[in-house]
Amino acid sequence: MNEELLTMTTTPPIKRGKNKLVTLNNGVEVDPDDLKHPLLVHESCVPPCSKENYIINGYMIPYMPVSYYWKTLYTVNYDFINVWTHLLPSCYACWMLYHFSKTIDLVEAWPLLVLTIGVIIVFFLSTVAHVFHGKSAAWHRTVFTLDYFGICVNAFTQTICHFHASADVALFKSLHPHIMLFSTVLSCAGFTCYAFTQLDNHPHFSRIMYGKHILNAIYFIYKLMPCVHRFLILGHTWTGLKFHILQFFFLGTSPLILGSPYPQKLSPGNFDIIGHSHMWFHIWTWVGCYCDIFAIYYDVTSHDGAWKNLKKLESYPTLDKLHIYSLCFGLYSLAVIVYTNSKIRECEEAKKQKKS
Repeated sequence: MNEELLTMTTTPPIKRGKNKLVTLNNGVEVDPDDLKHPLLVHESCVPPCSKENYIINGYMIPYMPVSYYWKTLYTVNYDFINVWTHLLPSCYACWMLYHFSKTIDLVEAWPLLVLTIGVIIVFFLSTVAHVFHGKSAAWHRTVFTLDYFGICVNAFTQTICHFHASADVALFKSLHPHIMLFSTVLSCAGFTCYAFTQLDNHPHFSRIMYGKHILNAIYFIYKLMPCVHRFLILGHTWTGLKFHILQFFFLGTSPLILGSPYPQKLSPGNFDIIGHSHMWFHIWTWVGCYCDIFAIYYDVTSHDGAWKNLKKLESYPTLDKLHIYSLCFGLYSLAVIVYTNSKIRECEEAKKQKKS
């Protein structure tokens, strides 16, 4: 435990039950059962990696039992909105998938199935990350590695599904043998960079960040290709085009919102719970993913969608063909997660020994 960040001492039981008060390193005592207790947890009481710029109070108490962090779902804290703006979209995407299954053979129309599952995964893993990251620096880095895995799963499914549902036949034929392979390699490389950003004081951190940004740009350009080719080069318009434009806008601009310090910078402390930029980033991202699902839905179901022509091709793959690439990406990602987690634990143990 990092005693410099938090000293947990117990006082005599409070009247309402058996729970103990927790004394933070700034001397403030808080009752973990009080729904508003995170409002007393100052930024100085949590690990640096768990802090957000210009968010002063509203943090969960670090170094508590794992069961305590379920309270992130219903106490007044900074991550309350962050959790629910991920959990609700994940649940809603599940409902959308169920609704689609009533009228569409999702095994045949697998791009819609795979893309929606990718959205469910990314929002679910982000929910997990925001619920448990406040436990410690090690937990923060580990669960956000899982969060980054979800982001790369979503990127993996998006690139593959856009080519297999939205591309013109000519473009698909020219790239078909390499679409899934390139998406797999791109996602593996991207996740490696994302995961390694969670390693504290990595000697090649600047190169890792540079690689991360380059791969993000390549992914976005790659995903754009089918629609740009149909719309700008061939001059086509189709039912799902407006949803493609909306999803490219929202997902393309979401990093700007994530990196923005506004509005909390204008009035530090007044956006600790609601209205901060991270909340708007989540909402912005969900709107983009929602539009992406419907873009593929219309490409699959509408009379002018590309999928009806693509599926007639002898070279058009079935869902089974995706399994090998998904397995390779999953196994590689698992190895990266295990390696990253071991390095995170080693780093935290080294810090403890140095302080003791």
